Order: sequence, then C-alpha cells, then structure tokens
Amino acid sequence: MGITLRDSTSLTAGANTVLTLDRYEFNSTTHAGAMQASLQKGSLAVISGKLPKASPDSVRFQTSSVTLGVRGTSFIIESAGE
Repeated sequence: MGITLRDSTSLTAGANTVLTLDRYEFNSTTHAGAMQASLQKGSLAVISGKLPKASPDSVRFQTSSVTLGVRGTSFIIESAGE
C-alpha cells in the first residue's frame, strides 16, 4: 500500500504491515508541522517530503525497539513486532 501525504512524503507499506499515523500536521504555506508514526510490524519505505526539511526535529518513526528521527532522506524500516 502506498500513501502520499500533503507535504509529498511517500510511505509504502509491505505485506502484513501494521502502521499507525499517530500525528500529522502540515502548513502548506510555511511547510511547518509535525509527523509521528508507529510501525508495529512489517516494513515501511519512506521518502521524506517538505516537512522534515522545514522542521528538522518534527518527524519521528517509532518501532518496538527504536525511535527514528528524520531530517530529509529516504530509508526503509523493518519491525518484527513484539
């Protein structure tokens, strides 16, 4: 499944992924806001958009073992769950 958020962040979830978008705020004029997501299990490919570039400490992904801060990049997260 793929989701493109208003700031052009792209989230692509693999099969059997459990993902919760806990918080998402984005001001299309200033590009300020915040995003927090929790990956309970599965895999998630992320290509960050405008939000982490404008607000570098505002984007976080959490799994059962780590919290990842994003500052404008692309990456893959995998979590086996608990």
